[in-house]
Amino acid sequence: MLRLAAAGSFEVSVHTPAPWATSRRATYQVVRGGTTDRVTIDQTAIDGWQTLGRFSFPAGDSGVRIEDNTGEPYSSRLRLVFDAVRLTP
Repeated sequence: MLRLAAAGSFEVSVHTPAPWATSRRATYQVVRGGTTDRVTIDQTAIDGWQTLGRFSFPAGDSGVRIEDNTGEPYSSRLRLVFDAVRLTP
């Protein structure tokens, strides 16, 4: 959960460290106010910070979540990583 003291626009990034992040279809939910945006990324593309986009957040509680159903075959034994979230003004 993110608790923001004031409303603002932020670039949201997630940390996807190799070799643990192996999903190519990781879907994150950026929850802000009554709105949820879904963003799908290839976690293998970058070893480090990947940007989900720029979003306007209201003051108060918001959040970033990861969905656990990528649609990739279970037999692939892929791993989703949700290590850290960064908000940059």
